[in-house]
Amino acid sequence: MRILILAIFITSFYTSVFSQNSTNYFINKEGENVLLYKNIKKKRYTKYDYSFDTDYALTGQFLWYHNKEGKLKKEGQSNVKELHYNGAYYINKPTKGNGQNRLHEVLIVTEKYTLTQYFWSSYYWVYIFDNNSGKNILQKKKLLPNQYDGDKEFLKSTLLPKLKDCPGAVEIMRTNLNITKDEYDNQNMFVKKLFKGLSNYQCE
Repeated sequence: MRILILAIFITSFYTSVFSQNSTNYFINKEGENVLLYKNIKKKRYTKYDYSFDTDYALTGQFLWYHNKEGKLKKEGQSNVKELHYNGAYYINKPTKGNGQNRLHEVLIVTEKYTLTQYFWSSYYWVYIFDNNSGKNILQKKKLLPNQYDGDKEFLKSTLLPKLKDCPGAVEIMRTNLNITKDEYDNQNMFVKKLFKGLSNYQCE
């Protein structure tokens, strides 16, 4: 009986690993769709001083993901054209400084501008790209973990002039700021604060 139970467990485990379905994927430079799968074995990894046990992760240079067999793989961010993951949409754009292209999450898209954020060195960095020229028109903005007042000023002085035709996105950000300073600053530094609820938001 014990042998039978063990055999059923092993069969069920490997069936769950090798029969994964996925709707998450990235598109590489060759135009191929590469599917992303779950961290079915729930393993924890440490890569470049960054620890994670998630299905995928972005470090400064690489996209880490699992293949269908549950094995951890990596792809250079500069080799990824797009990333689609659980409704979030990432595009390949340059970063200021090293000039190399990295994956930016698209937050808001208007007729004129695309607002993105790039995660690096434990911080989110915000960019505004001109849709016609493709150039970043914002000196990259570092979102600090405890900066309620700074985020309010950033919305007022920088974002509002660029988002006049996007009242829906502006209202979401104002709602995110409509809590106390302590409540805002005490949120996990790795989650969205000002941009919570904004992912590839298309302004009509």
